[in-house]
This record gives sequence, structure tokens and C-alpha cells, in this order.
Amino acid sequence: MQTLSAYRAFAKQVLEQGASTKSKLLIDVWLLAIFKSVPPRMYFRYRLFERQESVDHWLLDHQISALFPKLNNYAVDMRIRDKQLFRQFCLQHGFAHPANLDINKEQVLPEQFIIKPKSGNGGRGFMLIKRHRLGWQLSDDIGTVINTADLAETINVLYGDNFIIQKQLLNHSAFSFIASSKLVTLRIFTGWVLQEQGNRYEVEALHGVLFIPKPGQQTSNNGYLVQVDLLTGELGNMHSRKPLSRSLSHYPGLNKKVAGTCLPYIDNSVDLAMRAHAHFNRHVFLAWDIAITQQGAVLLEANENFDIAAIQITMQCPVGSTALGKACLHHCKL
Repeated sequence: MQTLSAYRAFAKQVLEQGASTKSKLLIDVWLLAIFKSVPPRMYFRYRLFERQESVDHWLLDHQISALFPKLNNYAVDMRIRDKQLFRQFCLQHGFAHPANLDINKEQVLPEQFIIKPKSGNGGRGFMLIKRHRLGWQLSDDIGTVINTADLAETINVLYGDNFIIQKQLLNHSAFSFIASSKLVTLRIFTGWVLQEQGNRYEVEALHGVLFIPKPGQQTSNNGYLVQVDLLTGELGNMHSRKPLSRSLSHYPGLNKKVAGTCLPYIDNSVDLAMRAHAHFNRHVFLAWDIAITQQGAVLLEANENFDIAAIQITMQCPVGSTALGKACLHHCKL
């Protein structure tokens, strides 16, 4: 069913481009699904119908959940999983991190702030709360407005005691293509890499991907993906996770160019991620979410579950051909 559903959804577009014939495409999708366990949606996402590389070089979503816990030695570190402990870690080592707020103690709350669960990552459970003429407005599906007296009680009903509140960070002015409150996030993938001498490992920054909220989105979760050159900060085209979607050089609606522009504070961001990873010896690979503000790079959170799709989509090649893939290969042999 999955194969037929994906075929019906995307085959017409492929055939119109003359990239394959109807029978060849259907057979290809079926064979890879049966013998290589390639989900049909992944087949179209990575345009495998026109690739020369072996499908074995691509890392698929269902494989990631098994591979990276093993590579990370099945390590469990609550500094990564608990946002309060991660904040303490940042303060201890002098890493810039968003300030926490206590709505019961703050005399004057900022015009807008965010609330999110203490555990988890990827923007799940995130909510923006903005001042409203009648009190406060929540960034839920209907834009609920509550009065100030009910604010604390409402948050407790929604989150229990499993939440933290932080002042909303604003984007650097370099991101002029999007509202400053719609936070753009830089994710830097780092790993312990064997050095050429062959007798020691050092943390290296392997890849960078910028996550940009799409029009109508408040967060960058499921937003546009952009490859970042970690040496220069130069941005590539914007990509979507949707199979067969076109890459974009300009942000939709505003016609402001994204591709070719350079991120500020790229050296600081890379250094921040590498220095942070140096405190996690058991985790071979980690990914660091960083906000680029007018004041500099701010470390948001660490991720132990990798978003490999973001690398493969933005680089338009299998992870096996990337710096991360080569580092993985070495650790898989150990």
C-alpha cells in the first residue's frame, strides 16, 4: 500500500520530467522496497531514480534509530536530555545560553517569551506567548488569549511542572528575509575523529545545516533546510523535506536572497559546538542547535538523535560520501 500510495503521489511528476518510464519506475520502487527496505517516500525524497550511487550509501530514517545509539556507545547523559541540566552545564563552562524566567517572581515580564518541556528536542512542545491588549496570546492553533491572572495556572495545566520559560531570542539582522522573532537555527554536527597520526581523537565540526521557518511557521521545525559552509558561513539553496520539491535561492513571498549570503559569527558558532562536545567523551557524534543573535552565537541544545536527512537533502548526496559518513565508517569498524 505504501508503495502504491507514494507512486501515485509522485510518479506523475517524475514521468513529466522524462526521468524514467512508467514501468521502470514502478519496478524500481517495488524492488528497492522489497529487497533493500527502502521506503517509497525516501525513494522519491532522494531522487534515487536518477542517482548513480548505490542505495546502500544512503542512510534512511529507520536505520538511524539503530545506528547512532550504537555509535554513541548507548551513552545516557542527562545533561543532553534535561534542559535544566543542560543550562547548568552551559553556565558552568561559560557557554552562552538563553536566560530562564520565573513568571511567579518576575515583576515585569518581557513582551514575548517561550515555554517548552524540560526534556525532548526538535521544537516539540514549544509555545510562544506574546503580550496582548487583553493579557497574553498563545501560539496554539487558535491563538488563545488569556488574562494575566490566569497565565501561571494555564501554563501549569498545559505542562504540569515539566517546563522551562525563556526570553524569546531575536535573529541577527543578517536574516532580513524573516521576522526577527521567528528564530532561525544553525545545527552543527560534530564528532570525535581519528587524526592523521592515528593515535588520538579530536572533536571536529563535520557539517552545518540552517533551519529556517517556512511562511506561516513560528519555529524552524519542519522548515527549510540550508547547507552551511562551516569555513565561510556561505549559505546554499533552501530545501524542503517534501519529496521532489524544488530548491529555492530566495525566501518565498519576499524575494530576498538566501543562497550566497553569509552567516555572521560562523567561527564563534563552530568553536562553541566543538568546545561543548569536548565535555561529552562517550558520545562520538552530537548535533548542536545554535541561535545567531545580534550579540553573538547562543547555544540552545544538544541532540544525540541525528537528523541525517537534513545533511543528505542539503548536500544532495548520500551520507556515505560525506565527512560524517567517513567518520561513521571508522567507528563502525571498531
